Amino acid sequence: MRLCSLIATLILAAALVPDCWAQSNQPAAHNNQAEQSPAPDQRGTERAPLAVRILPDQDTKLQADRSERERQEKAKVDEKLAFETRRLADYTDRLWIFTACLVGVAIVQAALFIWQLLLIRGSASDTKSAAEAAKLNAMAVMSWNLLSSFSNLSKISPIEV
Repeated sequence: MRLCSLIATLILAAALVPDCWAQSNQPAAHNNQAEQSPAPDQRGTERAPLAVRILPDQDTKLQADRSERERQEKAKVDEKLAFETRRLADYTDRLWIFTACLVGVAIVQAALFIWQLLLIRGSASDTKSAAEAAKLNAMAVMSWNLLSSFSNLSKISPIEV
């Protein structure tokens, strides 16, 4: 384990030492730069613009045309929707008239139903009176038949058996 650590340290040291020697052997270049005049600032020109100008390509034009076409189609659809919504509102505005007519018909039907109930009640009392009269008539007929059979008995001779 110690041997592996020693080898890794030696490899790292060998890699760093030549880099340190190369930096110390470079000549000082800053004296040469002081003699030259500073370069003019090129920022904000065509060669070095501050902002990037994006040139439209053919696909962008097609997308813009498609977008314009979709916007016009949507405007037409929205116009038709508004027209149909207005028509629906007009028909709904007249709907109260039809509803009032239906309520009137329902009231007339209820009144006719009550009138029929009153007629049925009256006919029931008439039927009851007719039934009582029929019962009295039947009793009278039976009494008459009974009396007539007794009167016929007196006319029959005892020999006729």
